[in-house]
Amino acid sequence: MKTQQFLNVLFYGSIILALTFVLLFETDILIGGWLADNRSADFLCAVFLELLSICAIPVAFRLVRPGKSNLSRISYERRAILRLLMLSLPMVVNTFAYYSFMGVHYGYMAIILFICLFFVMPTKSRFEREQAALQNTDNTTAND
Repeated sequence: MKTQQFLNVLFYGSIILALTFVLLFETDILIGGWLADNRSADFLCAVFLELLSICAIPVAFRLVRPGKSNLSRISYERRAILRLLMLSLPMVVNTFAYYSFMGVHYGYMAIILFICLFFVMPTKSRFEREQAALQNTDNTTAND
């Protein structure tokens, strides 16, 4: 149960961190648009975050799916943590980049990643179901 609690902390913590950035920038505690004039940094950040966001979503969704894969050596707990990190870290960085560059595409990517987080929300039933499915799959491939 310790891992499931850590997954919940990671899930809700990333959402709270992103909302904290929104709150700090919207109340002008942090100055928004401080990198808006730096076009080269905006371009590099946009390319990096777009590629990261676009690639992270399908990989994160596929990471815990049972079946024959090269990831059979990695436990379910590590896969679930990696899956949440692959979705939550780009969401937080995109939120920060949205307010730093005032680029609307960062906001859209953060919203997409936020919605994707709810497809992998770490509930107790999901945790038990996916862990059992991966253990069954790993045991059958080891016996083959």
